[in-house]
Amino acid sequence: MGELLDLIAADRPGLRRQVQEAEHQSFTPSALQLIRRPCVYIFWKDDKPLYIGKSQNGALRFADPGHHRAAVRDMADKIGVLWFKNTADAERIEKHLIKELSPPYNANRNGRIPDFVFAGRPQWRTRYTLSARLRHAEGVARRFPKSGKAKATLNQVRREWDEAYDSALRLFQGGSQEQQPPPTTSEQQQ
Repeated sequence: MGELLDLIAADRPGLRRQVQEAEHQSFTPSALQLIRRPCVYIFWKDDKPLYIGKSQNGALRFADPGHHRAAVRDMADKIGVLWFKNTADAERIEKHLIKELSPPYNANRNGRIPDFVFAGRPQWRTRYTLSARLRHAEGVARRFPKSGKAKATLNQVRREWDEAYDSALRLFQGGSQEQQPPPTTSEQQQ
């Protein structure tokens, strides 16, 4: 960091102070490449795996604020990473770990969401309905990117998906199965 401060003019004390106070870390291009390798990552809470995923781009995937399990990642107390030389190995190990450890935020080996996610939700006749609806809505939105109806449907299914995982989160954190999720905007208006 000293070389950076040397480049900032002395008559810019505010900028110099801000740079000096900032957390600083340097990476060589080869070191940066190491954290972009294929990997399997595990979100842990109290030494229990919450979610297992894989990434072709290493930390760029699980550190992304838009990650589909960002809420699970945020409640984790640590993230474990297994690095691989190729994506095929990462995919194979991820599948085996999910099957072996059955983390609560992964679909089970039948591609269905675990039972407890749907506890107290009788309107979902089968466990895989929401997962299938989400995949379908995503596919329609990709095929018709300018369709407002496709986007609205996808957003609605994503909200339902989030509600299901919020319900699962409450159960995982020791809440009651009878506990209902907070009312949605449309329920509050009624």
